[in-house]
Amino acid sequence: ILLHFLQSLPTADAAAITPDAVSDFRRRRMRAGAGCAACRVDLSALRTVLDKLLGLETTAGMRYARRPEPVAGATRKQVKELLRAGQDDTDRLLVLMLNVLKLRPGQIAALKVGDFYPKEGVLLVHHDKPEKSFLSLLPDELIELLVRIVKRRHRGDWIFASSRRERAPLSVRALQKRLDRLCRRCRLAGNLHGTA
Repeated sequence: ILLHFLQSLPTADAAAITPDAVSDFRRRRMRAGAGCAACRVDLSALRTVLDKLLGLETTAGMRYARRPEPVAGATRKQVKELLRAGQDDTDRLLVLMLNVLKLRPGQIAALKVGDFYPKEGVLLVHHDKPEKSFLSLLPDELIELLVRIVKRRHRGDWIFASSRRERAPLSVRALQKRLDRLCRRCRLAGNLHGTA
């Protein structure tokens, strides 16, 4: 973000780093289609580096973009429709992890086979801060699905592995696209990823 901001300045002179330059950069980002969340991250990054670290006070008085409205969760009926629309066990596993375990797409993408403990019926969900990682108790349906999906795989393999990049996880965006395809298949309107 800082690099993009610096590249947007008319000169490489430090005097060009002004509140007006930050405002112009933010307006250009919004016109280019940056959403509320991206605009919040932009301001946070610029405020941290320019103001807090360098003491330039270029973002004083600037407000964060509003938080997006929360997305309504999928109903039980919609979850059943999504499960029926699933083409394979991986589709069904994604729907259940989102709607039963309430995991976020980023948490799901980070899961490895070694995080699944079938005998105990739990899944270790990692967090950036290790002390916030937790064990999630799995219902029988999820245990059965996971057992089928991970058999003949190594503990270090990703549960949701990328088909394009060897030994890489499926990206969050790819998981969201997979869910979008499921929603279209059963004609569910709206964005259900956050249901999740």
